[in-house]
Amino acid sequence: MSGELFKIFLSSGMAEFKRERALIAETLKDGYDLFSYEDDAGARPQSIQETYYDEIDRSDVYVGIFGTAYGKYTINEFERARAKNIPCLIYERELLPGEQREAELTEFLSAITKVEDRDGLSTCWFKSAEELIRFLQRDLGRWAKSRSVDANDDVTSEKISSDKRYYCDRFDQSEDYSDACLDEQTFNFFLLDGDKKQSHKSLVLRFGMDYDGEVRDVISLRPMSSVERQKRYLQKQLFKIFGISPLPVTLEEFTFKNFIKNIVHDHYKRAFVIFSMDEKLLQDNNVLEGLDWFVNTYCNPEEVPQGAPIFHFFLNIRYASSKAVKKRAIRKQLEKLNAYTKLEQLSDVDTSHIGDWLEEHGIAANETIKENILVKYFSESNYPMDHAEMKIAELISLYNNKDQALYSLIQKA
Repeated sequence: MSGELFKIFLSSGMAEFKRERALIAETLKDGYDLFSYEDDAGARPQSIQETYYDEIDRSDVYVGIFGTAYGKYTINEFERARAKNIPCLIYERELLPGEQREAELTEFLSAITKVEDRDGLSTCWFKSAEELIRFLQRDLGRWAKSRSVDANDDVTSEKISSDKRYYCDRFDQSEDYSDACLDEQTFNFFLLDGDKKQSHKSLVLRFGMDYDGEVRDVISLRPMSSVERQKRYLQKQLFKIFGISPLPVTLEEFTFKNFIKNIVHDHYKRAFVIFSMDEKLLQDNNVLEGLDWFVNTYCNPEEVPQGAPIFHFFLNIRYASSKAVKKRAIRKQLEKLNAYTKLEQLSDVDTSHIGDWLEEHGIAANETIKENILVKYFSESNYPMDHAEMKIAELISLYNNKDQALYSLIQKA
C-alpha cells in the first residue's frame, strides 16, 4: 500500500444481508476501501466471476457473512480469497427459532471451522446487524494492528507496539477514576454515559493499561420478562466473558464463589467489565432491580479470597438523542444509581490531541511533519473515539510497514 486505505472485499448473500451491507458501508466509509459485488460492481466488459476475482485479488482482507442460504458465488469468492492467501474474517448469524440452514451451507461452514484443521478458521457469531458491526470493527482493528511485512533496508525506525494505540488524554475522567480507586475496594462501580458514537470501551482499556488490569468484553443489557430472568442473564454473561469453559450446567453453579474459583488461576491484578445499555432501559424496573441485586448482593466481598483480582465494573448508558434537554433528563434519572461513581461524559477527539500522540510516539519530529501527516491522513478536525482508534490503527500499520507515502513525510526536515 502507498498511503491508500485498506481494501476490504465483502461477501454475503445478496438478499439476506442487504441491510447489513448498507450499515457496514456507512460505518467503514471513512476508514476502509470497501467492495461488495452486489452494491459496487456496476456494468463491466467482463464476466461476473472475472469481476469479483479481480476485486478479491486486489483486496487486503476478505469478510464473509453467512446466514441460512447457500450461495454458489459467495462460496466461490471465499475459495478465491483462500487460494490467494488473503486473510479471511468469517461471521455466522445465529439462527432464529424455527430457522434452518441449507444443508450445503452447514456442510461448508463445518468444513472450514474444524478445530483440528491447521488451515481452519475461527468464525464469529452474531445476532443482529448492530452486533455484527461492532464485532467487525473490533476484528478489523485487530487485523490492522497486527499486519506487518518486512521492513525496507533503507529506512530504519522502531516499530510501534500495538499497545500504543490511541486512547486519548481523558484527564477529567482519569482523575475521577484515580480518586475513586484509592480505597482499593474489592468492587468498584462506575457510571459512563454519552452518545452512541463514543467509545467508552477505549476509556476503560486505558484504565486497564494504567492499572495493570485485564479488560473483558462488554455485557449488553436487554429487557427480560422478570427480575429473576435478568439476574440469571447477568450471572451467565459474567461467566461467559471470562471464558469459563465448560459453562456450569445448573443455575445454582453460577454463584459468585464458583466464578471466583474459575478465574483466580489467571492471576489478574484487576478485572474490568463493562455493562452497556440504551437509555430507554432506565425505565425498565427489571433491568434496574437486576443491576441493584448484582451490585449489592451478588458481588459479595466475603466471597473474594486472598489473591483474587480487584473488580472494576462500568455501566455504560448510550443516549438515543443528542438533544441537550434530553441528555439533562437522562442524567437526572441516573442520579438514582447512587451506587456508581459517575465519570465525566466523553467528548469527540480533537485532531490536536492526535498530533500530540504523533509526537509522543516519535512519528512526527517537528510541527511541520506533524501538520503534514494530519492533513494527509486526518481529514476532519475531530472524531468520535472509535473512529480515531481505527484511523490510528491504520497509521500504526503503515508506519510499521515502512509505507513510502508516510515515510516521505516523516523523513522531511
